[in-house]
Amino acid sequence: HTQPKKVQDHVIIVDREGTEETLPFDLLVLAQGQIADDALAKALQDCGKEVLEAGDCLGARTIFYAVQEAFQAAYFLL
Repeated sequence: HTQPKKVQDHVIIVDREGTEETLPFDLLVLAQGQIADDALAKALQDCGKEVLEAGDCLGARTIFYAVQEAFQAAYFLL
C-alpha cells in the first residue's frame, strides 16, 4: 500500500509499505479510496499546485458523477 507524504516541485514523496520513495512526475493523478477526503488537495493547493478534483474527494456519490467529473478534468487538461 502506498501513501503520499509530501509533494514538491515535480516530485512526490511516498511511503510504500514502510519504505520512503521519491517519484518524479509531470502530471499527478491520485485515486484514493471511497471516503470523501480533500486534505491532500488542500495541501497541494497550499503548495501552489493546480488541483482538479473528481469523485469521492468531493463527496460520496454514484459512479456516474465520478466518471463525469473525471472526464471534465481530463478535458480541461487538453
